[in-house]
Amino acid sequence: MRALREDEKERLVNAGCRAQSWDTIQVTDDFYPDGYENVTFAGDVFLARQDVRIGFKVKNVRLENCEIGQNVKIEDVAEGIKGYYIERGCTLRHIGRMVYDEKELCGEGTEIAPLDETGSRSLLLHRGLTAQIAYLTVFARHNPSVSTQLSSIAEQYVAEHKLGKQARIASGTVIEFAGTLVNVHIPEASTLSGVKRIERATLCHASIGDNVIMADVVAMPGSVITESCMLHRCFVGEGVRMDGAFSAHDTLIFANSHLSNGEASAALLGPHTVSMHRSTLLIGSSVSFFNAGSGTNQSNHHYRLGPMHYGIMGRGCKTASNAYLLWPAVIGSFTKVVGRVMTQPDTRHFPFSELIAEGNNTKLRPAALLASIGTLRDQDKWYWRDKRVHKESGDLIDYSAVPPSVVSEMYAGYNELRLLLVQRPEIERYNVRGAAIERADLLSGIDRYRGALVLFVANTLTQWCLDRTAALKALHANARQKQDALVYYDLFGISVSEADLTRLYKQLERKKVRNVDQLAEFFRQCDNQNRFLIPLATALLAQLFDGTTEQRLTACLTEALKVSERTEKEVLRDAAKEQSSRVQVAYGLLASDSGAAARELSLLKGNTDELPFIKQMRAQREEERCAMERLLS
Repeated sequence: MRALREDEKERLVNAGCRAQSWDTIQVTDDFYPDGYENVTFAGDVFLARQDVRIGFKVKNVRLENCEIGQNVKIEDVAEGIKGYYIERGCTLRHIGRMVYDEKELCGEGTEIAPLDETGSRSLLLHRGLTAQIAYLTVFARHNPSVSTQLSSIAEQYVAEHKLGKQARIASGTVIEFAGTLVNVHIPEASTLSGVKRIERATLCHASIGDNVIMADVVAMPGSVITESCMLHRCFVGEGVRMDGAFSAHDTLIFANSHLSNGEASAALLGPHTVSMHRSTLLIGSSVSFFNAGSGTNQSNHHYRLGPMHYGIMGRGCKTASNAYLLWPAVIGSFTKVVGRVMTQPDTRHFPFSELIAEGNNTKLRPAALLASIGTLRDQDKWYWRDKRVHKESGDLIDYSAVPPSVVSEMYAGYNELRLLLVQRPEIERYNVRGAAIERADLLSGIDRYRGALVLFVANTLTQWCLDRTAALKALHANARQKQDALVYYDLFGISVSEADLTRLYKQLERKKVRNVDQLAEFFRQCDNQNRFLIPLATALLAQLFDGTTEQRLTACLTEALKVSERTEKEVLRDAAKEQSSRVQVAYGLLASDSGAAARELSLLKGNTDELPFIKQMRAQREEERCAMERLLS
């Protein structure tokens, strides 16, 4: 860099430029004055050459304490740009105000209060945050040493990424037709078009659209925020889309979520959270792979000590239209919630269930959705909706239909239902932590959970073992698995065993895990299913069957074949309901013969058995049964 020459100053003045002091301006050796027109310079300014022959120019703007890269387009910034390093190839035009103050944050380092609005589970926003790190930070408060170390790791990350005298606008960024931008740091090329106001934000390869208002936000690669959304103190993960004037505060939103029209308040929204409807409020909610029906609502305030309550809904839950939940509550994975649930149930051991409000009471139907075509469709669709940019370093997601954490839930539920039956064999209605189970549903739940566990063991062995000899060898090698091999936790997308989690706690207590990278690496190792699927299957086999290892294997495979055939029939019957006479009521309206409705439905939707998803499911089940028979022989 060098000082301006006198002839360059003269040409700049002739082009309408002015400066508080020409002596504080530095330029590149190949600087060309014609690239600047009607520009006011203030403070320390560094200027690069702009190739006007191909349309690059800086005009109609005030630059204060800025560094301007080569070949940028900057024009019509009403109140000027202060404190920014604008890299090569950026386009900034028609902006109201763009200011950076090094005394203020740029989103990173902001403390937010998810779940408990009174702040007991607060954490810091930063770019190193992932679904797994956030979940651990929020819920590991039972161990003060672990919690303190996690806070130190976040503080260290924020300190290491603290900005100096200038914020950065990364090469290739486009900002146009924008209002006020205050302390907006863009370390990866992003697009801002039509935004209304952004204050204290870090945007990494994000797209921010019309009329958006944001303050204290970190947005990650592939995120899209548009259509008048309002965000305050939020983290927006990879591949997230927010539109339809969605509003949120103190909320963490992780990969592949889609939020539209509604509101989130102090929520912890894991991967693949979907809320698309107006009048839908997610408040104090911890959810993942979640689908909110229209009008879904929750309460986190009992009007005593403030909005301190929250609820946890396991992986894959969904709510029917106008569903309501009074927090606190814990809902098992893949549960469908219907009605106004006021009893604060704890159904964490009962995945794939229906939770139905009946007046002031709540009915639980354990395992009712294990044979639902809707559950299978949900499990299949998430993989195809993955928009993550950094699949190995950001939010980790296991797309298994039934991950180990859910297997662990089913095993706990299976044992609990059996225990209830043994303890009270004579009654017709069982009360379990805020929910009632009818005897028939309890018996059905025991049968369905056992069937699902047996299928998991059989499918795991057939997937990882080529023949019976290999399966027996693997079972013998893992024969001494302890009871804790059956306990897994869902950490917002991946399953972590109790043993691994205990090991991580010890490493954090001893400060052997010192930074975000080490935390992320730990979770990547946990995401390697090869390590624990066979041990989990071995431990389950020992609990579900008696006899020698070979006898247990034979019994398991024999039962699994029957369960597979039975479950497939149940799923197909459930799918056939979509072409029942009740569904046909809205078809054939302009025809008089009785068969018109069925014909029109068939023409528009096709035969259920011919649907690609159904064909795929049947072929997969047949393949699984062939593999089981191979291990039987």
